[in-house]
Amino acid sequence: MCESHPPTSTSMKLPALESLSVVGRSGASMSEPPHVVRDSFAAVGRRIDSCEVVRDFPWSHVLRLTTFDGVTVWAKRCGDGMAFEPELTRIIEAVGSPILVPTLWISGRWIATDNVDGPLTRGDDRALEAVLHVQGPLADLQQRSSPRMEEMRAVGVPTLGADDVSDLVDRSIRLCARHRHLAARPLTRTDEDAVRGAVPGLVASFRALELSSPSTLLHLDLHHGNVFEHEGDARLFDWGDARIGPALLHVVSTVSLLGFMTNRDPRDPRIGAVVESYVSAWPGLTLTDEILEIVHDPRIAALVRLDALTAALSSGSDEMILPFADWLPDLVRAAAASDPAEAKGVRLA
Repeated sequence: MCESHPPTSTSMKLPALESLSVVGRSGASMSEPPHVVRDSFAAVGRRIDSCEVVRDFPWSHVLRLTTFDGVTVWAKRCGDGMAFEPELTRIIEAVGSPILVPTLWISGRWIATDNVDGPLTRGDDRALEAVLHVQGPLADLQQRSSPRMEEMRAVGVPTLGADDVSDLVDRSIRLCARHRHLAARPLTRTDEDAVRGAVPGLVASFRALELSSPSTLLHLDLHHGNVFEHEGDARLFDWGDARIGPALLHVVSTVSLLGFMTNRDPRDPRIGAVVESYVSAWPGLTLTDEILEIVHDPRIAALVRLDALTAALSSGSDEMILPFADWLPDLVRAAAASDPAEAKGVRLA
């Protein structure tokens, strides 16, 4: 999930992981990386000179590391809701897709790569080009990985489909109640009744997507911050929000995220070109008028983002969760809207 502001370097804040102040060759005060990171780099012959924290969220921590030979490497620590990501990365790397970032190492719930940088800001149309470049290769990756769905489930990759909607709504309501003391706009009993009443309609929409497309691995966080250039090609990073579900759910997520990130109408022709690139790479996949209405329904987009946020905020201190405490109930209210127009405008990244 995208942060609400550009990442900046901060002091090391990783509870339960040792952090010591050291000085790099540049003379700047840095934080010593966790032992598991340092030891894993040492195992492949690289020594870390400096370490900066560029993101410290409930769902992940991202470090920018510089080695003594001048190489910049990024490391990510997965939170509880994304604990499956390292093992999933092992599986999808084995598929051999050219769009995947080459992983330097994986240890426990840490992942390190040679490049993880999304410099574009919201409203920048270059996000469209970045995401367009990976649509065909992503569809190819999904088809190649189809035989490994059970292996992905076994390492903990969640599903997102019609059968998961009711449980997702219940989990979201419980989490909103847990963080009620942090929210300026907490969920009310009326809101809870509304989203529970919306479940049959949401289930029906998910069922239509399932009947119209094969089940596959979904990235579901495909914005410009997770697509970047590596060795001259567009690459895809960050599978922490991944789910197993209908391929057309990828279109729902991509349309809504691109609309939000570029400030364009989701039905804009340039966003449509991204969708067409993806659909054309899936043999037999078509978008009927009925499916298009579901794809562009902001209530479904809100539920997809709610699924990711519910998992992401399952852990973390009050201080870490506070900036997102109103996002969760806002998404619940959007998913519960009686009319699609009432769900527009909710934050999606």
